[in-house]
Amino acid sequence: MSERLGTRPWFLVRVYLYGVLMIALAVGASVLVGRFTLRPTLEVTNAAPAVRLLARAYAGDPAARCFAPTARLDEWAQYLGQTIATPSLGRWLPEASFLAGGEVPSGVVITTEIAKGVAHIAQVAVDPSARRQGLGRHLVLSAARVAAAAEAKRLTLIVAEANANARALYASLGFQPRGEFIFGHRGPVPRRVGGVTMRASAAVA
Repeated sequence: MSERLGTRPWFLVRVYLYGVLMIALAVGASVLVGRFTLRPTLEVTNAAPAVRLLARAYAGDPAARCFAPTARLDEWAQYLGQTIATPSLGRWLPEASFLAGGEVPSGVVITTEIAKGVAHIAQVAVDPSARRQGLGRHLVLSAARVAAAAEAKRLTLIVAEANANARALYASLGFQPRGEFIFGHRGPVPRRVGGVTMRASAAVA
């Protein structure tokens, strides 16, 4: 289940799966060469296109709450800044982080190093208009190849349990589940009307 109720009915819990890939498997996989244009550097001072891409990619997705609680652009900017400028998710690897496409990017992958020999896909997102074309696979494999050249042996990532499409992609690349992370937040508080408990649906602004 993507949402698991806590002890109180207005506290929502979402599950994220931790996956691990022996990076040699990714390096040996095929990459769609020449189909996508990747820019190998994501500049901290010029990240506005990536911020807007993240907002588009996660629009309406409840899983985005752990990144941008109310889906505002300033929240996405803060999240991206923390990811690439602080060690919150490891040491950022700019050489293994890419924007796909032109002035308006269609995809992004942000890669970090969380331990010696362990690279981590901190974020991968694809614009809704560019999905089902192999771009997500291309981004992950491209990041894996660069990380392998930097002597990384393992590649890790976290994916929402409810994101069936992403889970299928990562499974096809060879990622194996190794654990779970839990993210909880307060949902809509139920109210009583005429002795009946009413619960509104949680929504992402």
